[in-house]
Amino acid sequence: MRAHLAFLVAFAVVFVGVFSARSRQGDDVKVVYNPLYKSRFTKNPIYEPRSEGEAAIPAKSLAKSRWSLASKKVSAAQKISKPAKPQKGPNPFKASLSQFTGLPNICKDIFEVINKNLEVEGLFRISGSAATIDRLKGLYKDGRSHLTEINAELAKNTITVHDLTGLVKLFFRELAEPVTGYNNYKSLINMTNEAEDGLPTAIEVINNLSKQESVTLKNLLELSHNIAQQSKTNLMTPTNLGVVWGPNCIKSKAALSPADMMTDASKVNLAFTSLINWYPELKVSFKN
Repeated sequence: MRAHLAFLVAFAVVFVGVFSARSRQGDDVKVVYNPLYKSRFTKNPIYEPRSEGEAAIPAKSLAKSRWSLASKKVSAAQKISKPAKPQKGPNPFKASLSQFTGLPNICKDIFEVINKNLEVEGLFRISGSAATIDRLKGLYKDGRSHLTEINAELAKNTITVHDLTGLVKLFFRELAEPVTGYNNYKSLINMTNEAEDGLPTAIEVINNLSKQESVTLKNLLELSHNIAQQSKTNLMTPTNLGVVWGPNCIKSKAALSPADMMTDASKVNLAFTSLINWYPELKVSFKN
C-alpha cells in the first residue's frame, strides 16, 4: 500500500513539472504575434530555440520588436509620401535668359495668376507696393516656383495682383540682355517707319532670337494679347501695354544721346504695340 502511494506521488510530481515547463515554453514562443505571418498563433521559426541549450526569446521582447518594425514602416511611408520641394533654379534677377531652361518660374507663376485676373483694372500700369515687391523679390531669388505661397497670400489679401505685375516688370527690366536681344534694336524701331506692313520684319526678328528669348517673349506677348482682349474692362489697350513693355524689352546696347533717346522712345513703344497686335500671326514663328 505504501509503495503504491509513493508511486502515485512521484508520478504527480513529474506530471506537474512537465506541464509547468511546457506552459513556460508556450509563454515564450508559441503565442506570439508575428507581422510576417497571417495567424496570430503561428510559431515563428526565427524566434524558436535552435538548440536545446538556447533560450527562447520572451514574448515581451518579441512584442517590442514587432512595434519597432511597425514604427520603421510608418517612418518609411512618411518619407515616401512627403511632397518633393520645387527644384531650385538660378536667381532670376539681373540674370541672363540663357541660364534658364524654358520659361523662368517667376514668369510661369505670375503669368498664371494674371491670366485668371484679366479684368483687373490697370494691369501693369498701376504700381504695387514697393515694400511688398521687394519682399516677393527675396522670395523668388532661389529660382523656385512659389505659386502655392502666392495664391495663399492673394487669398489673405496680403498681396495684390499689382504687386505681382510690378515684380515681373522688375524681372524684365533687370535682365542682363533684353528679351528681344540687343542686336534686334535697330530692326524693331525701324519696323515702325516702313511704308508697308512691318510684319515680315517682326518675323525676321523672332527668327533671330535664341530659344530662351523666343520662349519668354512668346509667353509675354500671349499674356499681353489676352489682357488687351479685355481692355473694355481693364482699360489696358495694346498701346497702353506697349508703353509699359517697350522700354523694358527693347533696348539699345550702345549708349544713346538724350536727343536719340527722346526720338526712339515713341518708336520703341510703337514697336512693342505692333508685336502685341500681330501676336496671332507671329505665334507660329516662335521656337518651342
